[in-house]
Amino acid sequence: MSRARGRQLIAYANKVYGVGDEVAKIPDPRQDPDVPLSLISSTLLVSGLLRVRSLNALEAELEKAWFAHAVGAEAPVEGSRLFSAETVSRQLVKMGAEGPRPMLEEVIHKAERNKVFREGWHGALRHAAIDGWEPIRSNSRHCPHCLERTVTVGEGDKKHEVTQYYHRCVVALLLGEHEEVVLGFESHRTLEQRRAAGDKSADCHEGEETAAIRLVERLRETYGRWIEVIVADGLYANGPFLSTLDRLGFGAVIVIKKDTDEPLREAHNLWAGKPPNETVEDKEAGEFIELWDCKELQTLSTFKGPVRVTRAVVHPLDPEDATEPKQWCFVSIGVAARKLTARQLLKVMRARWHIENTGFNQWTKHWPFEHVFVNNWRGMEAVFGFLFTAFNLLQLFLYRQVKGYARLKGKDPTKTIISFVAKAREDLVAAHGGPLDWQAAAA
Repeated sequence: MSRARGRQLIAYANKVYGVGDEVAKIPDPRQDPDVPLSLISSTLLVSGLLRVRSLNALEAELEKAWFAHAVGAEAPVEGSRLFSAETVSRQLVKMGAEGPRPMLEEVIHKAERNKVFREGWHGALRHAAIDGWEPIRSNSRHCPHCLERTVTVGEGDKKHEVTQYYHRCVVALLLGEHEEVVLGFESHRTLEQRRAAGDKSADCHEGEETAAIRLVERLRETYGRWIEVIVADGLYANGPFLSTLDRLGFGAVIVIKKDTDEPLREAHNLWAGKPPNETVEDKEAGEFIELWDCKELQTLSTFKGPVRVTRAVVHPLDPEDATEPKQWCFVSIGVAARKLTARQLLKVMRARWHIENTGFNQWTKHWPFEHVFVNNWRGMEAVFGFLFTAFNLLQLFLYRQVKGYARLKGKDPTKTIISFVAKAREDLVAAHGGPLDWQAAAA
């Protein structure tokens, strides 16, 4: 692998996706600041690309010449630093999620204009998985925007209840064979935030489904019609959420688990005693799949329109494999989803786990998403915006520019990214020369 990967990554982010221009657009309410907000923002983005794990760790980097050059600045005088971590903290709180959000979205827009996602995936469609995620929780530290719940801690006679503080958000991840990128996120609002936003009837913290509705509305408004199918777990298998997706023009593939719920109960009645509509022998995956499919059910009273219900039972193909068969049931709606075969629907539904593996598990184990950079959720939302943008840029660079390297590391994007980030950092540390160009956006 080329030794110049760190410099290539930053040049790629600027020349192809114009992130230098985007960080310069983040509004700065200060008058004649000593430190330009664009420099603070480029610092946060590079911190994300190199997965710097805290503001304390960042402060140590701000003293180093190589880091200053990486963010587009002259090296600080020996014994000083570019600026302090406290300066970063203050600006994070001021900008909130709306600071880096346009940059996150513009990277997706430019990737689409560059035809990165033009071919789609299963059924030549573009699928987005949404799911709730709880990156931060604490039994002691909290901020004004923390959600709260009571949990039991300890064992035996020492068992007692405490107040736990946490933050949750709903994330949308574009699913694909290689380039899986974050499309957006929405935080659960506290009761006070809901009322401040105009919901005077609110009497509790916001639930996941409400935040998810706000997210899918933002996806449609931001990205237009090129996202076609929403993929989600059983929490979302209800009329109000399906009606929202239908109103917005999305197709949907959503897990359904309760046999007593309509329309699954009606589908079971229709399937009773009947052989599967289709069987598939997948030798590559070592599976034998039975598929039942009901395409035009009208039994969901809270949703106006036909609902398709599909059941899949997956058996191990090897007769010596003692693994129990696995069963999935899921509903689908919308013109786009109706184009998919039952086998394609199963593949899409199973791909929903990518948001756990490519997303949540990787971010929890190998990224600093769980670290509280600043004890204020507005500031943490800003951190998330920069981290998600960095994640997307790494995904796009690896699978568009370093294809051979990605294949050598196998199909696990986590291992690829871990190794690449280490090499990128080594390159930037060893590089000689002046500041890198952060304004070299393509025309």
